Amino acid sequence: MNAGKLFALLLASILAVAPLQAEKKPKKPDVPEVMSTAKTVAVISREGTESDLRVGTEERIAIACVRDALKAWGRYTVVPDSSQADVILVVRKGKTQQSQLAKAPGREQNNNTRTPLDMGSNGDMSGIAAQARTGISSDLEWSSDTLSICLRDAKGKVGSPLWSRAIEGGLDGARPILVDQLHAAVDKAFPPAAPKP
Repeated sequence: MNAGKLFALLLASILAVAPLQAEKKPKKPDVPEVMSTAKTVAVISREGTESDLRVGTEERIAIACVRDALKAWGRYTVVPDSSQADVILVVRKGKTQQSQLAKAPGREQNNNTRTPLDMGSNGDMSGIAAQARTGISSDLEWSSDTLSICLRDAKGKVGSPLWSRAIEGGLDGARPILVDQLHAAVDKAFPPAAPKP
């Protein structure tokens, strides 16, 4: 075999293998990995469960709508007790609330719209720790409903969100938009197993 043919064969082999090596690594799923193994889910608000007196009417309705949409989806079993759930979905209805700081004597009212302290810039609830450290909340003016995926921490408390989405009116109706977004993200990242014949 002459050198030209050998070179052409070597070049063809390299070009055939190159696309296989150039493939990108799989993209990280949009939702946490726990959603692929979870069997049970509980729906609560930041103030508590549907039966907790601290939970307002709008959030009770949101909890019920999310719970019913999850039951219709059928991928997870909805349980009433969050301590028995693999995953906890935390709902938060959008609303406007004056802060302690704005109401403090000698302070001017600030009517500027701003991102609430407990709603981080990426749509999650990352500012809760800052609020807890200062003991004073800033003006809370938000209109977006929020749905977050959380787990219990080592002390049994609901931990920080692993995933969170917010949209105005996202928890309204029999098929809340935020549940539809969660459904699509979970099924895309972790396609459901095909039914057995």
